[in-house]
Amino acid sequence: VSLGTVLRDGRFMGVVGLSFLVSMVFMQGSVGLPVAMGAAGFTPGEYGLVISVNGLMIVLLQIPVTRFIEHRDARRLLVLSALLAGWGFALTAFAGPLWAYALTVAVWTLAEIVNSPTQMELVVRLSPVQGRGRYQGMYTMSWSVAALVAPLMAGYVVDWFGAAWLWGSAGVLGTLAAGGYWLLMRRLPARGTASAESADAPVKAGSAAPAAPAAPVRAAADA
Repeated sequence: VSLGTVLRDGRFMGVVGLSFLVSMVFMQGSVGLPVAMGAAGFTPGEYGLVISVNGLMIVLLQIPVTRFIEHRDARRLLVLSALLAGWGFALTAFAGPLWAYALTVAVWTLAEIVNSPTQMELVVRLSPVQGRGRYQGMYTMSWSVAALVAPLMAGYVVDWFGAAWLWGSAGVLGTLAAGGYWLLMRRLPARGTASAESADAPVKAGSAAPAAPAAPVRAAADA
């Protein structure tokens, strides 16, 4: 599977674009939040305490939450996680005491825990077996580009407009991503159908070759 094939896959590239929007939101936890908390008078140590909620929740909840959502509707999970991410960061605009910042981190961390496995499962469903590496590489690139753009966005918005505008922008991006997931996945085939189509493609191509030895086996059985 060539890179051009991946780029021409409109539905998959839509997922990549939505992943970029969500990634831009999540990146603000490491690039926008420390700047905003510093401007609000908090120390680096206090930021470290707040962001530790993220790591602690992932360690404790990632596996049980992943098991809980395993057979749930992927569209609803992605819409919910995008909204939680965007508005979890948007709530930071109203955070005052340290515990309030920690609470907002808990909200968008839950979104991260839900979004990560669900989005990877969607990538697998949309990618053919023989091109899965190329497709996953393109998906991963959305996070890499977001890691480059997010600091620029955070610095520009905070410097020129203030931290409240950054958190409002995060809410807008999360809402746009949620709407995009809802529209994109309306006609997505069921899990079993998508997997069967992907798995059948390479088998059909070579199905004539292994069919030949079947005849003598049947003949021997009839004899």
